[in-house]
Amino acid sequence: MFEGVEKFSCQRCGICCNNIQGNFTNKEIEKIKSAFKKLEKQGIYLGIEPEKFSIPLFPHEAIKMKKLASKLDIDFHPVPKLFMLDAETNRCIVLEWDLGYSNCPFFDNDRCLIHNDRPLACQSFPIFPYSFSSSPEEYILLGRCPQSEKYEHLSREEKEKSFESEIKAVLQFSMELKRYKSLRDELIRKGLLRPLILERDEAIEVLKETERSDKIVSVDELIPI
Repeated sequence: MFEGVEKFSCQRCGICCNNIQGNFTNKEIEKIKSAFKKLEKQGIYLGIEPEKFSIPLFPHEAIKMKKLASKLDIDFHPVPKLFMLDAETNRCIVLEWDLGYSNCPFFDNDRCLIHNDRPLACQSFPIFPYSFSSSPEEYILLGRCPQSEKYEHLSREEKEKSFESEIKAVLQFSMELKRYKSLRDELIRKGLLRPLILERDEAIEVLKETERSDKIVSVDELIPI
């Protein structure tokens, strides 16, 4: 480590665990909506508005957190954030889940109850990808963390020393994004997923019906055994 460069250590203050929904500017929200609007032509829809975004969860993370919630007797119900509709089976295929809460249900008595098993988006905080379309090496230091200010002046190389584990989590996050995209493309290519193209409002209505009829699955559940 460089002399005088302090390694970041989470103080578990809970700021990143509470009031976490929709922390975007109006300009950022418009950019998000515009980006996802283009995906609708591929049959990929947003299940919630950006104003409700909290913590993104990959399908395997959502499954793991549901199991942990059951053991800890925590009421936990993630919501579909990004989904597709299968034209043949009428099932809703979730590509990405959202925590679904403004205050994380796993944060209690000033501590994270699943700290060692928290999702990648939490492991990387306060480091986050510059954008989901950028390369894994592009990231930003979020000002939401009370400690961020004392690291802002550091050079990129110094930040990489200070936030070594957090940057590693960001890179893993980016790799998972690519893996799930490849999985989705492969399922479509093999005919195991046939995207239904609708207007988003119509897709949302189908999603609601699907949730009531228990025809909602994560994309990795379509992988042949």
